[in-house]
Amino acid sequence: MSLVWQLRAALDAVDPVPEGVRDAAVMAGGLLGCAWDPLELAEVRAPLVRGEVRVWEGPGLTVHRRGPEIVGWVPGGVSRVDVQTAGGHPGFAVLDGAFGGPVGTGPVRLLLRGARTAVTPWI
Repeated sequence: MSLVWQLRAALDAVDPVPEGVRDAAVMAGGLLGCAWDPLELAEVRAPLVRGEVRVWEGPGLTVHRRGPEIVGWVPGGVSRVDVQTAGGHPGFAVLDGAFGGPVGTGPVRLLLRGARTAVTPWI
């Protein structure tokens, strides 16, 4: 685990985000015309592979991140995944329920586009 992620985990343990802040942010986005449904992710143990891989899972969603690359599997009905990063907003088409590509090395947030848009926390 990188130093930045260790610091993030330590800060989350000492000073977690207050309850309701995430809901308020989603509501504020709705006022700006963004109809986002929050989608929770939990980091899970990575399978045994060469190199450092981090894995998150949520309802019907699995995301693997290895360095600057991201790969994921999404539920049916999602046609595109937009990735918000500090360096831009790459988007990936979903083919047979999978997406992936380069996203850089900083934190990212996924927007799953379909009939509705779901947004993950920053990972």
